[in-house]
Amino acid sequence: MINIKGFLLILILTLSFQSISKGDDIRDFQIEEMSIGDSALKYLSKKQLLDKFESTKNNYNYLLEPSKFREVYIFDLNKSINYDKISFMVKEEDLNYTIYFLRGMKDYNNQFDKCINQRNVISNEIEKLFTNYKKIESNFKNRLDKTGKSFRKQIVFIFDSGDVIIVGCNDWDEKLRKKNGWSEGLSVAILSKEVEDWFSRKK
Repeated sequence: MINIKGFLLILILTLSFQSISKGDDIRDFQIEEMSIGDSALKYLSKKQLLDKFESTKNNYNYLLEPSKFREVYIFDLNKSINYDKISFMVKEEDLNYTIYFLRGMKDYNNQFDKCINQRNVISNEIEKLFTNYKKIESNFKNRLDKTGKSFRKQIVFIFDSGDVIIVGCNDWDEKLRKKNGWSEGLSVAILSKEVEDWFSRKK
């Protein structure tokens, strides 16, 4: 004979656990319909990936394992209204080229207030989508600008899993930006725990 009360309790606990797990899954947050855990082969050929690895091979030489992840940039987002470019990271030896890191970027040159407004819109979307996280807001000066006139304002979501989402805006000193041909604006990055740990291990 089935114990109805016991069955209902198990059912409730199961559904609650599934709900919490779903809320913590960063794969639910997409950038240009791409997600953490996707195969990069859905978007680029193996040859295209290998060619792009070559152009970014020295980007992370300050880390202990600079080649553990390889980064790919995609600039030709003509149909996108959300981002001007994206980047993602995979492991070169992974034949499936699973995405562990995903970032969308949009220029807001001399439009810092507009960038902050969009950052806040995205932050609100994240809060609606997820349930278990620690939210940290921080403002800091950019170390590449010795004058101290360039800064970044960001919101960081840290999940119990160790995964992280960072939404931020850069504002460069205008003289420095023009001199170097840099752009400034919005960056939305999704980091798996493995990439977050990798970034923390510096030489």
